[in-house]
Amino acid sequence: MTCIITGCALTLSDDTSRYAWGDLHMFEDCFVFNASTDSSGGVNWGAILPSCAKVVNIPIDVNYFERRGVFVMPGLYRLLNKEATKYVSRST
Repeated sequence: MTCIITGCALTLSDDTSRYAWGDLHMFEDCFVFNASTDSSGGVNWGAILPSCAKVVNIPIDVNYFERRGVFVMPGLYRLLNKEATKYVSRST
């Protein structure tokens, strides 16, 4: 597993009023997002997303799995916003 973005936000298309902060990794053909969690293992959801943030957005039509703050989804670059896409392009 390779970390491709340290310090990234995750949003869900069905609830754009909140976001999770964490790191985005690539494992084989999947993105793995490791979110910041609270002491009980739940995701720490924030309400104000910085405008310059690198964001991965999971649309309603994309299947994903979440367990204790770890989100696993297909490694589709269309899930990344412009800032995240530029950052990943510079890193490779």
